[in-house]
Amino acid sequence: MLLKRLFGRRAEIEAPDDPQPSLEHALESIEVDVRRQACRQLTDLRLLHGLAARDEDAGVRELAEARYRRLLCGLDAQAPSLEARLAELERGFERGFERGLTEPSSDQSPPHSLDPGLLAQVALQASDAPLRLAAIGQVIDTEILTQCAINDAVAANRLAAAERVQHKAGLEQLVKASGKRDKRVYRLARERLKQRLEQEERPRRAQALGETLCERLERLGRFDNWLQDRSVLEHLEQQWQTIEADVDQALSQRFQTLRQRFLDGYEAYRQAHAARIAEQEAQAAATRERETLIEQLRDLAKRASELDLETLTQEQEQLHQAWQNTGPPEPTAKAELEQAYRQARQAIEAPRQQLRQRQQSEQAAAQLLADLRRQHERGGHPDRRTLEALRQRRRTLPDSEPSSASDGTTDANSIPSPPATRLQEIDQLLERLEQRRQRHRKQLTRKLEALPERLTELEAHLDAGELKKADPLYQSISATLEQARSAALGRETISAIDERLKRIAPQLRELRHWRRWSTDEHRAQLCAEAEALAADTEHADEPSINRLQELKAHWQQLDHQGAPADDALWERFRQAGEQIRTRCRPFLEAQAALRSENRKQREALAKRLEDFLDKVDWERVDWKKLHRAEREMRQAWNALIEAPGIEASGINATGGDNKGARDRAIEGRFRRALRRLDRILAEERARNQAQKQQLLEQMRALADEPDLRKAIDTAKQLQHQWQTTVPARHRDENALWQQFRAASDTVFARRAAEYEARGAHLRENQATREAICRDLLALAESDSLRAPAELERQSSELKRRWSDTEALPVPRQAQAALNRAWREALAAVRVRLASLHEAERWTGIERLARRATYCDNAARHLLANGAAEEASDCQRLQQDWEALPAIEDPKLARAIDAAFDQVLDSCRDPQQRPTLATVLEENLRRRESLCLTLEIIAQIESPDRLQAQRMQRQVERLRDRMTEGEPGASDDVGALLRDWYLTTPAAASTALEARFERIDAVLREGVVQPEPSPNLADIGVE
Repeated sequence: MLLKRLFGRRAEIEAPDDPQPSLEHALESIEVDVRRQACRQLTDLRLLHGLAARDEDAGVRELAEARYRRLLCGLDAQAPSLEARLAELERGFERGFERGLTEPSSDQSPPHSLDPGLLAQVALQASDAPLRLAAIGQVIDTEILTQCAINDAVAANRLAAAERVQHKAGLEQLVKASGKRDKRVYRLARERLKQRLEQEERPRRAQALGETLCERLERLGRFDNWLQDRSVLEHLEQQWQTIEADVDQALSQRFQTLRQRFLDGYEAYRQAHAARIAEQEAQAAATRERETLIEQLRDLAKRASELDLETLTQEQEQLHQAWQNTGPPEPTAKAELEQAYRQARQAIEAPRQQLRQRQQSEQAAAQLLADLRRQHERGGHPDRRTLEALRQRRRTLPDSEPSSASDGTTDANSIPSPPATRLQEIDQLLERLEQRRQRHRKQLTRKLEALPERLTELEAHLDAGELKKADPLYQSISATLEQARSAALGRETISAIDERLKRIAPQLRELRHWRRWSTDEHRAQLCAEAEALAADTEHADEPSINRLQELKAHWQQLDHQGAPADDALWERFRQAGEQIRTRCRPFLEAQAALRSENRKQREALAKRLEDFLDKVDWERVDWKKLHRAEREMRQAWNALIEAPGIEASGINATGGDNKGARDRAIEGRFRRALRRLDRILAEERARNQAQKQQLLEQMRALADEPDLRKAIDTAKQLQHQWQTTVPARHRDENALWQQFRAASDTVFARRAAEYEARGAHLRENQATREAICRDLLALAESDSLRAPAELERQSSELKRRWSDTEALPVPRQAQAALNRAWREALAAVRVRLASLHEAERWTGIERLARRATYCDNAARHLLANGAAEEASDCQRLQQDWEALPAIEDPKLARAIDAAFDQVLDSCRDPQQRPTLATVLEENLRRRESLCLTLEIIAQIESPDRLQAQRMQRQVERLRDRMTEGEPGASDDVGALLRDWYLTTPAAASTALEARFERIDAVLREGVVQPEPSPNLADIGVE
């Protein structure tokens, strides 16, 4: 850009579209400086690697190697991509590492190999963590690996380097340096150092232990204790096997020699004392066996509380029988063994007594529980004596577990209690029976109070002759009186009622006599109808049987309502029914077979339910499946009860009832098993409900838990624990679940509120930083600022604010946009600041140009006048000079003032004017040279006579640039313009001034034209 070319520190030369071809040509140049310049601009790693290996000049090789290292490590702004550098490093790994860079091959393509120094530099200084990690994986120098494990910025790289450190010194350095910086590296290095120290120490320890074992082996057999020493030898051999690989050959040979010498002596001893040894061995074996039996007996005493009485007795008897069958022990140990055996047997007596008492207590509790269940299932109400006897049996049972002594043993005098669940059920049944008895007493009391009114009703029925109503009422009043006498209630009321009943009895007997006569007439009609039905053979069997059943029901109803039937009438009715059954026997037999099959199915169903309840493992039962099976089994039973044909006939082939004692027994078995199952399900349902209630309370307590993370984790665990085994009523289950869900929602609502608060905080920080970005961008676009210092001051303040807020957390998705906005604002400020600086510098050049023009005109006027000037003219000339705008740069001001002083001196002293004329000519020639350079930079055509000189000047500038590697001072347009104006006074030249005016117009046009948007990389913004 012309603006940068005009005021920049160095003029920029547009880079060609593809610099690599020109650089490759430069690399093949015979001039060393050209190759060096090309090497400074080259970015191809492979070309640099080859140049460092094969160039003839040592300086070029060193320069290429240095640039190769910087580019490979990513320390240069022009470094290739990370993928390219990783590929370059991988190519070096494939060829292996060699010391130094290799020589070029015959095909001019140097092999890619890396020296250890370069590999170490990449591992330590590379800017990218993956590149450092790849180099760490190939470094073998312990010192380099140690430095990487300590100083690398990435934890994974530190750990990878630490894993490759094997030397003791490096491990010690890691332990010392990483104790508080990297726990993973510290633990790894400490563990490896510990293993290495143990490996180094192991041979010495093994040698010392081997010496000790040899000394002990050498002492074996000295005192003729061959049997005991033989056992010691086995122990020594076991210890020797653990160190045999770590001892030297001499010590190993010594141990084997001493061992063989002892074995030879032991064999000679065995041959000489074979019988004695056999006896001693048998006694030793018997002693060991008896010791084992004593230990087993002691262990049995410890486990006695976990066994039942039968198992304990059986195992004790087996141990005693084994003790009796064991041979004699060693004489020295016999008394001690006998005493230990007696003590062990005595230790079992107390647990045995407790087990016996526990068994008796459990049997008594089981019998009491069975009696209570039968009493409860029987229904009705228990009398006072029966209930008191049951309570007395309950009081004989212990209420708690046996007390424990201070040493942890069980009190031998305490009676073990039955299981708590059984005692709890006994207490519950007793309570229910007592409640039932109390309810019965209250009912009797109410009935006694109502008896006078009922007696009045009885008398009214008798007076009206209504025996059908009076007789059951009389029986009910009599039963109530009998129950009240049994319960010892209302004696006075009972006496008064008895008196009234005695007065009513004759009238009731008379009504019964008349009722019996009426009933006999009705029975005679039933007999006649039954005989007619027996004589009728046209109707089907089933209607006949059904009608017979109806007649029998009527007969039984008459029996309940009146006096018993006359024997002759009953015989007539029975014979008619027998004739009907004989005629319908095939139908009845088919019905009987159907009922038998149905009975077998019901019996099988009841048996299956009982077997299931006896064999099921209640600790691992699937309660959901069990609840579903209970419902399905109940449905199956009901389906069998309601099967067609079962109740089709009320009379079987033999004249008995359909629903006999066997059917009632089967139904009783099924109902009892079903009630047992229902009780178990109810207990599990209650336990499950209690567990859910407990989970609910725990979930509610989490609402006040200060540690929210802990509360959330616990809430998730509680939700996972919420399981339904046996469901309660749907309404109750749903209500409990809704409460639990509301409590858990409260806990998770806290997290949502915290997330919302954190999000609001992040958004607030985001808004703060966005405001800073907007302020900085507005500052860059502000038209009110003219001074660069003010722009720098205000932008520094905003940078400080940004730095203060940079550590504040913001939403992750907004982080990149914020950084991008900040970089763009910074770039805009830098562009604006450069513009202000350039405008300020342009103003200074304008002021310099006005003074230079005034100096030129003054000098030319003096030389053209020729006559001496008056003092007032010189004074006026100086006053006009001082009235011109001041130049802020002191150096430029002194230089331009020195040039004007020559003009003032010539004004005061005409004799100096020839010298002034010489200066004007010299400055004119200098301006011609500067004008040619400015034309080259401004890309303006020069006069034809200067084309050769212009070409030479361009070649010199290109040579200087290639030598220095960057634009030189001859390309600084600002410096050239300052030199032009400082080259004053100069002689007048219309052609030169016209050429400079064209240059000035081009440069001014470049200043006022808008520049393209700056590239962030061009102005140094990352």
